[in-house]
Amino acid sequence: MSKENRNANNVGDDGAISRREFIQKSAVLTASLAAGTTLVDALGPAASHANQVDPNDAALISADVKFSSADGASISAYVTRPKGDGRRPAVIVTHDNSALSDHIQDVGRRLAKAGYVVIVPDLVSRQGGTASFPNREAVAQAISKLDDDTLTKDLTGALNYVKGQNYVQANKIGVVGFCWGGVAANQN
Repeated sequence: MSKENRNANNVGDDGAISRREFIQKSAVLTASLAAGTTLVDALGPAASHANQVDPNDAALISADVKFSSADGASISAYVTRPKGDGRRPAVIVTHDNSALSDHIQDVGRRLAKAGYVVIVPDLVSRQGGTASFPNREAVAQAISKLDDDTLTKDLTGALNYVKGQNYVQANKIGVVGFCWGGVAANQN
């Protein structure tokens, strides 16, 4: 190693570096971090917000429905299932804190393409439903105020709704949740 390279990281006897050196080293470090971040972003997976299953997929029957919660409140939901006769297993999908979003509906359609009847209840229906909120943050705030008793009633209503459908195997119903919905699914 050359003497110049060995001395490159040395500082003065008192441990201080000049202002000019500090600015130069900071600029090099900042540029290196920016280049590294750009490279990592370029090599990483691209975010995709597009539907993976077309909402109008000809192999599915999809609709917005209303059902009664265990206490009689009207709850909105998205239901999707494969076309055809016969009873199928069902899945209740509890949404994340974005509520009944296009993404969660797409998750439902993906499960329907795999052969399941899917219901995605809008768990902020009592507050006007997902569409009544101006943005995701407002929906998340409303969700944070939901209590376990109300969630249990609404999810029980969803369960009763799917059990009552002639295309559902009433003894084969599961539940899956995402993020906040995973917690709700496991607690209720």
